[in-house]
Amino acid sequence: MTATKKKTLRERRHAATTEAMLEAAEHVMVAQGYDQATMQQIAEEAGCAAGTFYLYFKNKQELFEALLVRYLEALYDGCEARMAAVEDPIEKIRQSMVAALEYCHDHTGFVQVAYKAMPVRHRALYERLAEIGWTRPQQFRRRVEGYLRQGQKQGRVRSDVPADILHDFIDAVIFSFMEMFSAAPGRRGAREQLDLLWGLISGGLLGKEVL
Repeated sequence: MTATKKKTLRERRHAATTEAMLEAAEHVMVAQGYDQATMQQIAEEAGCAAGTFYLYFKNKQELFEALLVRYLEALYDGCEARMAAVEDPIEKIRQSMVAALEYCHDHTGFVQVAYKAMPVRHRALYERLAEIGWTRPQQFRRRVEGYLRQGQKQGRVRSDVPADILHDFIDAVIFSFMEMFSAAPGRRGAREQLDLLWGLISGGLLGKEVL
């Protein structure tokens, strides 16, 4: 068995400093908005000089992308934990949506910042994240498409449309509705949001279930 390599003191300090900077960035961006937040304000919030900040992140966009990855890592962890707790492939998809909505509902401030700062199309977002070397969304996508294919084989999901197109539809609906829900967080709770979202995805405009 290969022993896990221990982090050096320098590596641990770098990780701790990076985490403090990301915490500061989230606090300032939520309070000020992405456009109004400055690297100087974020550095002051983190308790360091702006010059030190630029040793870790070359600009605000790079800082935001690191923060977004940090946020999405936690979201995907929650989705995968929920999926692992059930066996049915369709219920796995629904449970991933439960986890995503609950997480976004608990982090409404950052969700609002993210929708203003990142590409509005989900594919553009995934492409940008892949460019910076983070491919977990693609891995998660392949897993969900596998569950959709299982549903198709069971006759519970329409088979006249490829699983990747079905996934694109689900992603687009979720992506759009997350923005709407974050803009009006008091209108519906996470559970009510889920019921509405799942009903639209599974039944469509006519109310006939296809999932």
